[in-house]
Amino acid sequence: MIEFNDKTYTKEDLKNILINLGLKKGDKLVVSSELFKLGKIIGDKNTFLDEIISIFYEILGSDGDLIMPTFTYSFCKNLVYDNLNSKSTVGALGEYFRHKSGVIRTDDPIFSFAIRSKNPEIYLRDCDSCFGKGSVYDVLREKDGKFLAFGDASKGWTFYLYAEEMAGVSYRFFKDFSGKIIDRKGVEKEKTIKYYVRHLDRNSILDKQKQIDMLKKNKNYNYAKFAGGDMALIDLRQYFEIFVKTVKMDENILLKEAGERI
Repeated sequence: MIEFNDKTYTKEDLKNILINLGLKKGDKLVVSSELFKLGKIIGDKNTFLDEIISIFYEILGSDGDLIMPTFTYSFCKNLVYDNLNSKSTVGALGEYFRHKSGVIRTDDPIFSFAIRSKNPEIYLRDCDSCFGKGSVYDVLREKDGKFLAFGDASKGWTFYLYAEEMAGVSYRFFKDFSGKIIDRKGVEKEKTIKYYVRHLDRNSILDKQKQIDMLKKNKNYNYAKFAGGDMALIDLRQYFEIFVKTVKMDENILLKEAGERI
């Protein structure tokens, strides 16, 4: 599967690590992946990607949901969002996964997700805000979903965008983005969607390490190394509750210090 520092890591090795992290049958899981850090792929790239996906399927089972970001940022770039043909800009695994049999992609023209579920319709609501009520992350919070940063534990943390919007932080504001989408059925239509964007003229950048420290303090940060990379598994309902409670007390407490680099 993977070679790193003269050691071979197998499919079974990865499966055991994920189970030890706390992933189990029936979980609703969103995976953000950074595969380049893991090491050298043994064999064909698509076979490697299939192996990773099959591991998630095996652990989650038929009652579990597997979700991956396939963000295109289309409306931010004044582009048409084509559900079937607009490529993901956030990693090879999500782009490969969205083409798999039984996987459906959401119609969000900025932050789309690819989803494999027995009940995908719960994630396919037509929302007027990228991370608002009815969005994929809103459903995951309701369903006690989990987030896995896979390959690089410091990357892919977009759930905070949902938490910030629900908390109504003042360092962000709603901005409308409009354009054309071609939905999963091939129907072309106009759409306007809200994105809770940062105020660029003030301190508005979250500090990742402060979030991690917050999660560790609340025993909601399960971490493991794998090959050349690492991963972290987080309970999203707990993350949401402690995040909102924290920023309601002081909405600046999780932000980077003024002048600190991104």
